[in-house]
Amino acid sequence: MCGIAGTAGFASREQLIAMNDAIVHRGPDDGGVHVISRRGEPWIGLANRRLAIIDLSAAGHQPMCNEDGTVWIAYNGETFNFRELRPALEAKRHVFRSESDTEVLIHLYEERGIDFLDDLNGMFALALWDASNETLVLARDPFGIKPLYYLPMSCGRLAFASEVKSFLAAGLLEPRVNDEALHHYLNFLWTPAPMTMFEGVMKVPPGHVLIWRDGTSTIKKYWSGVPPKEQRRRSEGELVEELREQLRNAVRRHLVSDVPLGFFLSGGVDSSAILALATQLANRSMKAYTIAFRAEDAKHEQSDEDWKYAKIVAERFGADHHAILASPSIVDLLPKIVWHLDEPIADPAAITSYL
Repeated sequence: MCGIAGTAGFASREQLIAMNDAIVHRGPDDGGVHVISRRGEPWIGLANRRLAIIDLSAAGHQPMCNEDGTVWIAYNGETFNFRELRPALEAKRHVFRSESDTEVLIHLYEERGIDFLDDLNGMFALALWDASNETLVLARDPFGIKPLYYLPMSCGRLAFASEVKSFLAAGLLEPRVNDEALHHYLNFLWTPAPMTMFEGVMKVPPGHVLIWRDGTSTIKKYWSGVPPKEQRRRSEGELVEELREQLRNAVRRHLVSDVPLGFFLSGGVDSSAILALATQLANRSMKAYTIAFRAEDAKHEQSDEDWKYAKIVAERFGADHHAILASPSIVDLLPKIVWHLDEPIADPAAITSYL
């Protein structure tokens, strides 16, 4: 999962450590903080909690920098096409010290500037400091898979983090309810970006980048959506094959990992298709996990059937299948789940996902 945090316009190692400790659950494998000074004053703070997925060695430690220390990054996510991007950068004499996808982003930024975001296929939230023009870049993936919050402060200062609790842990935020966000939550059952339930805390919207320079922040959209394809009449068979190929390519990209992989399996069409494709592409058995409910706790009579379908699919593809039985004791988990969520959501799937 990983997590990032940091500050701009000021930096305190103690605060960065507190911000990082608040999200240790996002990255139990490693953690680091780095303070960057400007004209002798602490100016930028970067922190990272790491869940090691690509290059498990110490070379993947973050925050990470380029060869001369002029570009620093704290990264949460995974860039699926990093191996395709790296050869062109090596050909331009960029020196790599790791096998991680994070380092590819640093050198890609050196080549392309802010337009490097256009080349990324992945899910991410990142903070990048460019000392050459004293610019901090905060960016979030096009679909907002990874969270990224920011807190504008007095005198142009800024704090950012993967979770709001980092601001609280560092003493940067006095928690107050955002009444407008509460209104939206009661209407829509969630809080739409850029607002949050915390007054003063904002979300970087999906597909947007925040650029901070010398106390001034600007936000712009860098992703304009899926480009339209040429429209032509195609047979059902052609459409089926195109969809199958798109799914196959997407699953193949997600299989890039230096650690074991697992799959949620509900027995429905989507998760079953993903497990099927992954098994075929990797040519090995996969671990699969299903949440099962007792008959007396099921909200509809089909719940038992869902579990049966998941079992059939797992057997069909030789998966190492694990069923987790959800019992009434899940009520005891609610305080912990709420703490992890940061903001209220009206989807009970958060409980099963946590389990």
